Amino acid sequence: MIRPNSERWKRFFSSEAFQAIVNYVRDTGKSLLIDEFRVNILGTWFTPALLDKYELKSFLAFPILREDKVEGLLFFFGDMASMFTQTHIETLEYLSGEIAIAIRNARIHHEIMLQNDRRAEEIRLAEKVQQHILPKIYRAENIRAQGIIRPARQLSGDYFDIVELTNNRLGIAMGDVSGKGVPASLTMMAIINSVRVLAHKVKRPDEMLKALNESLYEGDSSLEDFYQYSTGFYAILDMKTLKLTYSIAGSEKPLWWHSEQKFLSQLEGEGLPLGMFEGAKYSVEKAQLERDDKLVFFTDGVTDAVNLDKKRYGRTTFSNSVEKNCLKERHNLIDALLNDVRDFQQGADPFDDIALMVIEITGEATPLERPKFRSSAESLIIDTSKHSQSPLFSDED
Repeated sequence: MIRPNSERWKRFFSSEAFQAIVNYVRDTGKSLLIDEFRVNILGTWFTPALLDKYELKSFLAFPILREDKVEGLLFFFGDMASMFTQTHIETLEYLSGEIAIAIRNARIHHEIMLQNDRRAEEIRLAEKVQQHILPKIYRAENIRAQGIIRPARQLSGDYFDIVELTNNRLGIAMGDVSGKGVPASLTMMAIINSVRVLAHKVKRPDEMLKALNESLYEGDSSLEDFYQYSTGFYAILDMKTLKLTYSIAGSEKPLWWHSEQKFLSQLEGEGLPLGMFEGAKYSVEKAQLERDDKLVFFTDGVTDAVNLDKKRYGRTTFSNSVEKNCLKERHNLIDALLNDVRDFQQGADPFDDIALMVIEITGEATPLERPKFRSSAESLIIDTSKHSQSPLFSDED
């Protein structure tokens, strides 16, 4: 066997004779064997003189067939006359099917890789859109807040939002859509969009949750084999008085650090998750915040975090972390809380999306000018609440 690696071979591969061979084998699906002693079936394209020109003694062109379809061609060159026999051809016929399957599998694999690359790019763009719609830094004269989302995958079903309302009020939303990935993220973005529209229409937090519940319930019921619900929290904060009215829809109860008394409690309230039951009703709770109080909102991705031993982080451990870091007066409470979760996980993969929102009251309940928005690489949020006085919450692990 000789190797076609010289300039002579390059000329041969670009010649009309070689193209005639390719066309014949491709169109007929038959092998073609040519040497000094074989009949030339290509007319003037391939003559003994042409064999001499390219110093060929034997030449075999063989189709790779799969279900009578030519998947590719094999070419063999010999430096001796009659080098390729009928046995060679029969062996290649046997191998042709296996080679064709390998080629087809390689093509399918390549297409899958291309599809995965396209899907990864689409997910990356969706992630950027999702990050873009989350709130930026929001600061007011007497309020400072920060929120962050850590998806278990690239896209999150957890959400939070803040909407500036009239009369120095803010609408505050947080929740956790069931499931993960693309379906949950799409529902999450639909909820945020609804919140931003409804916030200017509803007068009470329970009206917001009722409207979201009906929208999610009706949307799910119209889709076959698709069911998704969401926990929810919505509040209206009066930034003049620091009074908070809020309603809960199955969400984790936010933690409330009372700065003056140095103790931790939780915002009380109950309610069914959004989208589970038609006509669900929600109660309205009230809270009065004071200077230096802090509120910590979180989704169950925090309390359900597990370590390498499969031990759950739990609400009690998280509450202890909140109390510890509030007593230390951490400048960036949200980072300290996330670090405690990471330390507990010991490198274990995240179990669920995580959303955290920390609100600090930095001033007294006095009239203030219209707050200004600031941009930031991290999502920041505002909120303020107080609940009916309840001593340290019961352990709900």
